Amino acid sequence: PRVVLPALSVPFVKIWGIDGLVVVPALALAALIGVLTWMLARRWGRLPAVATVVLVMCSWRIMFYGGAMLTESLSALWGALILVAAWQYQRRGGWPPVAGMVLLTILSGFTRQASLIPAAAFLAAWLVAILLRSRPNGWGVPALAVTVTSLTVQLLQNRLFPTFSQLQQVNQFQANTKTGSLGGALGGAPKLAAHILKHDLHTIAQSDPALLILITLATVSVVVFWRRSESHLLLGALAGIAVYNVATGTPVAFR
Repeated sequence: PRVVLPALSVPFVKIWGIDGLVVVPALALAALIGVLTWMLARRWGRLPAVATVVLVMCSWRIMFYGGAMLTESLSALWGALILVAAWQYQRRGGWPPVAGMVLLTILSGFTRQASLIPAAAFLAAWLVAILLRSRPNGWGVPALAVTVTSLTVQLLQNRLFPTFSQLQQVNQFQANTKTGSLGGALGGAPKLAAHILKHDLHTIAQSDPALLILITLATVSVVVFWRRSESHLLLGALAGIAVYNVATGTPVAFR
């Protein structure tokens, strides 16, 4: 189902052969850094924006996977732009930002099966805003638009691509937890999640201190700025990431 990157890469592969596959991910990484800098500067100021982006760029893993012939940077760019569209909706309202979120989620779903991450982020922001009685709560429509689109895309992919099946993911989940049923796999999920987290933290601590610092600061920020929507978005995104990672069952060094 990952058809967006190959489709965008066609003209570059036509010119340079297989090496042309690096062009779109590299451009997406550059665009992601630009969007990230702009978003952080608008929300937090120039100094936090520059400090964060420099820290991101000091992580060789982020730069390697972002610039490689993979879908990571393009997927991350769609996620960032979905958040930009959500903030535009909160500031101005109207249907254009909602249509933008739907379109970007479709692109995200056909770039990499990771569109439930922004959906979970928006759902968390909406639910926490309800609990905190925040008024106005501008996350309802973004959460609905992105979640419904994400689920629709995954169901559509099951029909369009016979080799892609969520049932296979369930079977893999059961195999990784060494159980024979979905209930048993769910019971073994916490142990599997702890194993993945421990393995990835150990790997990052040894090989990528910049990424470890970034993850640590992000975790601390959730506690310090616990009333801000950015913290709620991060918690929801982490929950979505955990679901994907545990279902896959393999440590991926926080990719």
